[in-house]
Amino acid sequence: MKQTQVADPWKNPPVGLIAVGEVLGTQGNKGEVKVSPLTDTLERWLELERVFIFTEDGKSKLFIDKVRFFKGLPIVKFREVNSIS
Repeated sequence: MKQTQVADPWKNPPVGLIAVGEVLGTQGNKGEVKVSPLTDTLERWLELERVFIFTEDGKSKLFIDKVRFFKGLPIVKFREVNSIS
């Protein structure tokens, strides 16, 4: 039986999109996430308004509500996410 390969957005992002980071995990319990940045400067995170999140279930467009930095990593709060559940 032949397996179907899922497109890897890291290696081949969809046309018009670029990879800016990888979610490492949650930060606190109010919906923030720690991100491993793939951009050349952290300040670029302050300019972002929205991102696409790719998961095994597909992709979602999320709007960035707030970005702060902790121990050299962006901590991102998305408008659509208000808890860790």
